[in-house]
Amino acid sequence: MKNNKIFIALFLLVSVFAACKKDKVELAGPTITGLEVGPENNKTAYPGTDIHIEAAIVAAANIAKVTLEIHPATDGGWEHEQEYTEGFAGQKNAEFHKHIDIPADAALGMYHIHLSVTDQQGNVTEVESQLEIKNK
Repeated sequence: MKNNKIFIALFLLVSVFAACKKDKVELAGPTITGLEVGPENNKTAYPGTDIHIEAAIVAAANIAKVTLEIHPATDGGWEHEQEYTEGFAGQKNAEFHKHIDIPADAALGMYHIHLSVTDQQGNVTEVESQLEIKNK
């Protein structure tokens, strides 16, 4: 009988601690939709002007940062990389809408655009697009 009481007491003690333990909940990674590059998504820019880039972001685990990278498809050319936290960090939903200046001396040609979102759990989602820098 004494062993049963000890067993029941231990069982209750373990049950209380197990019930109080918080499990880490893994939320789905961020999503990026509706990426638009240039006016009417024409994926074209001109040296000495700016390029409009827009997308909708949803992150169940809240946004930590948004990173935009533009680089040439081949060697040489203009490169741009910027990390954004202001207006994004801590948000579940955000509209990414930026106008990036294209230098007047930017090399003409094809470029790649990478837009990535990192949430506060460390999940990263990236979307890509093309961009052509050409003369008017």
